[in-house]
Amino acid sequence: MVYQIIAILILLTFYTFYFAKIIIQKKQSIKTNQMGIGNKPKNVVLIE
Repeated sequence: MVYQIIAILILLTFYTFYFAKIIIQKKQSIKTNQMGIGNKPKNVVLIE
C-alpha cells in the first residue's frame, strides 16, 4: 500500500511539472512537442 501511494505521488509530481512547463513555455511563445497531440498514428498516441 505504501508503494502505491509513493508511485501515485511520483506520477502526480511528474505531471504537475510537465504541465507547468508547457504553460510557462506557451506564455513565452515556445511551441513544445506535447504528448498525444498532432497528426500521429493511433498506436503512437496510445503509447504516449
